[in-house]
Amino acid sequence: MSDSKKKYKSSSQPRAVSASEIARNLGNFETWSTHQCCEQVSLSDLPSEFQEDVDNLFGTTKRIPRSWLDRSFDCSPGFTKFITDASQTAPDLFSDDVAHCASNELFEDVCVVFSAWKRLAKMRSSKEKWSEADFVANVYNVFRTSAFRESTFRVQCAISLPQPQDTFQNALDVPRVLNTKTVIPDCAIFIPASRTRPLSHSAKSPY
Repeated sequence: MSDSKKKYKSSSQPRAVSASEIARNLGNFETWSTHQCCEQVSLSDLPSEFQEDVDNLFGTTKRIPRSWLDRSFDCSPGFTKFITDASQTAPDLFSDDVAHCASNELFEDVCVVFSAWKRLAKMRSSKEKWSEADFVANVYNVFRTSAFRESTFRVQCAISLPQPQDTFQNALDVPRVLNTKTVIPDCAIFIPASRTRPLSHSAKSPY
């Protein structure tokens, strides 16, 4: 029999969808999250002992000194326009009560955001076509890196997905979703073991 007439038996194992296909498709995501026993919650559902730390982390009200808007503030014309536009768009960001020491540290961080903003403005004004990966490399990762002080920041690293413990033999499309083993996100944040040890020190800890 010639090679052209050979018949190959198709695999009975369905092709696993990629992690990005799970994320983009609502049905796939609901299937994955259901079998992983995940539930959608809000910040208000956090335990009260975590609430203050979370508010400090995500809170942006009154974080930037209003003195940066004064003409006497020593900075470039571009930064002046950037911070002025920010004050007009979100005046709640600014306050007269930010300490001088905190202001100096914050200025370094905001300069990083300003740099990312300039890159974004240049890309948007360009006639070139940009992919999502281009925005990640030129904009997102610029200010992401400055946000992490004590955690490890990695880009494009493979992460193993948790595998479900329930059975799904009788389902049709479920195996295609749940057979996905890894994901490669734009970036990942890893907390050092020394920082999580207090959470898992107790024998009764779920961690």
